[in-house]
Amino acid sequence: MMQKKRILILFFSIVLIFLGMNFKFQRILHIKYEKENIVCFKGQFLNYIMLGMKPEKSIINAKILGITKETAEFLGVLRTNKMEYIVCRIEDDLKIYDKNKKFACTYKIGKGKKKIVSFCIEDLNNDGNDEILLIIGKKGEKIGNNMQILSFDGGLKEVYNKFFSTLNPWKVQTADVDGDGKKEIAIGVYKKTKFYPIMEKRPFIYEWRDGRIFPKWRGSRLSKPFDDYIFLDIDEDKMDEIIAIEVLKDGRKTINAYKWKGFGFEGIGESGGYEQIYKILKEDENNKIYAKVKDQENIIWVVLIYKDGRWMLQDKVCDYVPIVYMK
Repeated sequence: MMQKKRILILFFSIVLIFLGMNFKFQRILHIKYEKENIVCFKGQFLNYIMLGMKPEKSIINAKILGITKETAEFLGVLRTNKMEYIVCRIEDDLKIYDKNKKFACTYKIGKGKKKIVSFCIEDLNNDGNDEILLIIGKKGEKIGNNMQILSFDGGLKEVYNKFFSTLNPWKVQTADVDGDGKKEIAIGVYKKTKFYPIMEKRPFIYEWRDGRIFPKWRGSRLSKPFDDYIFLDIDEDKMDEIIAIEVLKDGRKTINAYKWKGFGFEGIGESGGYEQIYKILKEDENNKIYAKVKDQENIIWVVLIYKDGRWMLQDKVCDYVPIVYMK
């Protein structure tokens, strides 16, 4: 099997070189640093997905990171006191590369029976070294049953593992919701609660102390049912707000923001409605959000900024590729 993959990687590398800039691929991440800018791309040939990196203005030095019939994606940048690394996922193996596209290590999630449901990269201990947080589940399911936290020191190793028997976790994020400089762990769960006894998505917030998680807020729900959420300090007060894609009564979608008030979260600003909101993204260097929406039959990206208690439309773009900055 490994020999077959090596042959496929060699084949696609040759194809890239000979097709040059006529090769059709999808740019999925831009990595910018002082030496050069890197384009992370995904391509497809027959039933195979190809993941790779290349210099922004050249195809000659393209590097194929993996070929699979399943999942291939970039997770982001892992920062340490010594170096910064690019993290990608091929099927359900994590692969780590330095910014010169040199392979550093791999980490196997399971033996074909487990999959990564959600991930996040963050420095939980404020020691200058990032950890990788994962929600793990069974293949073929959309929710998980296990959270793992990995640290990196030349290789990846597990530093925390917790099974959730009833929470049905589907997302993991980190945030500093109260502005104390310490990161909380937000776990999206799918469950009933005492006051809302129906199965719904709910955000639970945990503190990370002494290598363990402790409940901080396990609220019943947000103000409306929601599809997804991220965290971002939209008003630059050093407190991260929940930014959620919520469902209106007429079926349209809206973006709503919530701020921590010491006992829970309070809504501070809702956008206009869209026929559909597919995803919301953020960047490292600003407090804007980028939302992929359906607007009057067109699928576009809108750039929104929060100002004076309102969401303001700053721009519309046909396509958007996230940017990550490396030193």
